[in-house]
Amino acid sequence: MAEGNLRQYLLNRNEFKRKKYLYVIRPILACRWIEQFIGFPPTEIDKTLPALEGHLIKKTIDALIIDKKLGGELGVGPADKALEAFLVEEIERIKTSVVALPDHGQNMSELNKYFRTVFREKLVLTEALNS
Repeated sequence: MAEGNLRQYLLNRNEFKRKKYLYVIRPILACRWIEQFIGFPPTEIDKTLPALEGHLIKKTIDALIIDKKLGGELGVGPADKALEAFLVEEIERIKTSVVALPDHGQNMSELNKYFRTVFREKLVLTEALNS
């Protein structure tokens, strides 16, 4: 997701809507959160900032998040080459680390069957309540 958004919205552009950075930052922070804290990342992007603790780019990202919270739209602005470099490096680092993860060979068929069963039950219940 981050890589696609980076290519689509940011790379090789001089100006763009600054909120597009958040489209790339959010999945990167979620990955860093999972790596560091071994758990589901918070939904709110600002709560994932501890995953950047000690990194120089944290202030830049924090400022973007604060600007977004204060003003809604971030407007058009110039490219931040340092931030873009960080994003490219992080995407490559994450891709490399994911490839190195062990394959536990988990069979998802039982989980998928359970999901379909629960979904059907919920659908039947919803239809019954609506009729």
